[in-house]
Amino acid sequence: FPDEILLISQALAFRQPSIEDASIICRLLNEAYKDEILGPEAFREEQPLVTEESILAMLEGQKAASFRWLCVEAPDGRGVEEDGAMLGVCCFTTDGVSKCNGEVEGHLGSIRYLGVMRKYRGVLIGQRLLSRVEKAMLTSGCMRSMVCVPSTRETMMDWLERRDYTWAGGMPYPAQGLLQT
Repeated sequence: FPDEILLISQALAFRQPSIEDASIICRLLNEAYKDEILGPEAFREEQPLVTEESILAMLEGQKAASFRWLCVEAPDGRGVEEDGAMLGVCCFTTDGVSKCNGEVEGHLGSIRYLGVMRKYRGVLIGQRLLSRVEKAMLTSGCMRSMVCVPSTRETMMDWLERRDYTWAGGMPYPAQGLLQT
């Protein structure tokens, strides 16, 4: 099975999801975020973590213009996945304000959702997705990017640190909801 996963992770396609992808995105993110409910990094009890209604609102609602999406697919499933299966997804914004020493230096990119199917963790799919998102942020004029990660999610924080993200501060959970920003 690892050989098959490597075949998939080498041939990836990236695209913007459509409204028709909302249920797939919802299932993928809920699967990817299970660590927040189960296991040593758990801190929530509610399930589902992400609703299809919230995804639809971010894809087509009033505030949809500020949210950008990128998904990664297996263009050729090679018998392991269905051709075109969504393996990961990211939702991000590029309209924040980045400050350095109190001075505005440009836009701030914020990663709102980032998830990869659990069985494809560790084969660079998330890293390649994050890299594409960071390039899109840079193209949009972002000087910095941020990811909000619950403090119990040490494995996620470690993963981000290996990609040059640094811890910048904390706030008590629960913070404002994603659509209330």
